[in-house]
Amino acid sequence: MVQGVCQPVVMTGRPAALAPLWHTRALVSVLLLAPLTSLLVGRDQAPLVMIEAQVSRVYVPLLLANLLFVVYVARVGLGRSIFWELFGRFRGPSQVLREAGYGLAFALALFSVDGALQYAAGWPESLGAHALLPQSARAKLCWVALAACVGWGEELVYRGYLQRQFTGLTGSVAAGITIQAVLFGIAHGEQGALTVLRFTAFALALGCLAKARRSLLAVVICHCALDLYAGLWG
Repeated sequence: MVQGVCQPVVMTGRPAALAPLWHTRALVSVLLLAPLTSLLVGRDQAPLVMIEAQVSRVYVPLLLANLLFVVYVARVGLGRSIFWELFGRFRGPSQVLREAGYGLAFALALFSVDGALQYAAGWPESLGAHALLPQSARAKLCWVALAACVGWGEELVYRGYLQRQFTGLTGSVAAGITIQAVLFGIAHGEQGALTVLRFTAFALALGCLAKARRSLLAVVICHCALDLYAGLWG
């Protein structure tokens, strides 16, 4: 029983589509609707009034939205749960530590490259991105939990479900990685055009890491490390 549960799920080179096409269309529509709405109503005016209520007005809705997306991609409308098929299972502590090492090393590499590019280009700070960052001790404590949950949730949705789904639908690993990366960037469109480009590049890198490691643990740890640094020390 234990041996069967602990066997890793192998992500093959060209996995079959995970869900019906309508399932993916509905998800993509929702993912793109939020940033489009924010751009139309002028989300950049919000940072000035959200500092006092970051936890209730920003963090709680983000957390709930991510949990709903996770439930949707792993179970809703599929007839069975595909959570472990998306995330992957592990043989034991040694494999978990190894994946954690890959994730932290990858995060450090992304920190270095992104920091160098921002310094060289002199990119201005995004007001939308700044509004998300914790502005108080209480908010920073909540940010730790939020970063862990959102990092795990977004990786399951983008590098797990969408990457594998579009790989199966197109028959191309490169197309699967690229499409999920573009969607990831656009989904953060309320933070500005430069953020869309940066996050698209991040998602491409994370998609390649997920494909190379054949699981999501390394990319989840990398994503959480990036978010924690941005919120606590960035």
